Amino acid sequence: MTDVLEETVQTTVGSESRKARRMRKPRLAALTLAALACVVSAALACGLAGCSGAGTGAQDGGSGVASGGSGDAAGSGEDAGAQGATTYGNTVEEGQPAPEFVCVDASADGQGAGEVSLSQYQGRVVVVTSWASWCRYCVEDMPVWDQLKQEFGEDLVVIAVNVGDDQATAQQFAADHDYEFIWAMTSADFDSKYFSQGIPYDVVIGPDGVVASEVEGSLGDGMYDSYRQVISGLLE
Repeated sequence: MTDVLEETVQTTVGSESRKARRMRKPRLAALTLAALACVVSAALACGLAGCSGAGTGAQDGGSGVASGGSGDAAGSGEDAGAQGATTYGNTVEEGQPAPEFVCVDASADGQGAGEVSLSQYQGRVVVVTSWASWCRYCVEDMPVWDQLKQEFGEDLVVIAVNVGDDQATAQQFAADHDYEFIWAMTSADFDSKYFSQGIPYDVVIGPDGVVASEVEGSLGDGMYDSYRQVISGLLE
């Protein structure tokens, strides 16, 4: 079982402040505890709380602060020194072009042989959300992303990248939920550029390919209004 973590992280935006709820990913071992909630267009407050449930990987350990979005490497897995081990990093930065990535298709009717890439959806607003089936806040946020998808239609693409389950579990989740998402499994390429120590981790990318918003954690009750404002602004 994973540890149930509870801590409060507050990021000041001008005279406003925000707290974000997040779940740490149990698939990573010996990694520092991230404490980061990046800004979106509207300032709001949400409580941070740990999620309960079991993941598929090793338990996290240690504590500290990760500099998400700065290009710093966030860490590596349990066998970091082993040949061929995945290198974890984050090169996402607001106001800069979003890093290209290629993942494996995880749609309910897919065979896992196809690819999902960011460049496939160039010219549209893209949300890249990192999630896992055991992450309570990830699951709670999905209906909101689907509501936004219904509202903005073809102008918005939601790429849901599973970072904590096996492919069969991810595909079954997709089959059980009628969301208009592009379902994908994480990859070494994705982990080297979009790694986050907490999930959900949401990146909003404009039609020009530039990162408009980066948030580690759930915005809770304020999620719909906040992201609606961001997406609407990108489509003006």
